[in-house]
Amino acid sequence: MSNTFNNYLLDQNSSQQNLNPQSFETQNVIALNTIQIESLYSIFSLDQSQFSDSIVRAQFLRNMYSFLTLEFLLNLVMIALAFYTPMGFWLVSINKGCRYEYNEYENCKLIPSWLFYVSLFTSIVLQFTIYFGGITTRNAPINYLLLVLYLIFYGFTFSTICIFMLISLGQIGVWATWGVEAIIIFGTSILLTIILLLATRIWWVLLTAFISIIYGFYLILEARLIIGTGRLNLQPDEYLVGSLLLYGLILQPLVRIFDIVDSRRN
Repeated sequence: MSNTFNNYLLDQNSSQQNLNPQSFETQNVIALNTIQIESLYSIFSLDQSQFSDSIVRAQFLRNMYSFLTLEFLLNLVMIALAFYTPMGFWLVSINKGCRYEYNEYENCKLIPSWLFYVSLFTSIVLQFTIYFGGITTRNAPINYLLLVLYLIFYGFTFSTICIFMLISLGQIGVWATWGVEAIIIFGTSILLTIILLLATRIWWVLLTAFISIIYGFYLILEARLIIGTGRLNLQPDEYLVGSLLLYGLILQPLVRIFDIVDSRRN
């Protein structure tokens, strides 16, 4: 009789524990924390189904960097057109307050034209559109339209910046800085090439090379995050979107490199 009563009490206690809402809350919190940890880990991991195969991942990176190289070369063409053709007058205009110095040298101030500001604003809008546009911006022909607009307006923006750097540094300084960016993309010897280009300024060229190397590792990290399971969630055939995202990252540090070169020269 005593054993039967004890078993009955044990059954009652276990049933009350199972019906305890606090126990269910604790289980839900633990499950929620587990999901959050797994989601955070998935952002920095590459274990998604479409990129689990190393061959597929390698093909995606190859195609993405191929388009990145093409975009980079097209941007160089636009800069050359801004330097050596009348296209440069689309991007800068001469201030009306020109004056003559005592040595009869005309000192006119160049200012960015309206096309520069339109291109800068449009480039920022396109950057956010590519990142937050979702599947709509990745399908043809929208992705190709974004590619063309992105190259044009980014080209105008950085061509204008290069024109002002041309006035400050000269052609050698501008093309040497772009050479640093090309070295990052093509993966050749950064330090040796910079020393050959600017042997008289080795001490600050080494600083530029160090920044380029660090930025190269940053691009590798960004490429890893692009093919991860984050907000973008790209497919293996969407390497065009990945190249455009890296293209923006390639061009933005040019302004910083120009500043370093200009300050060291002065």
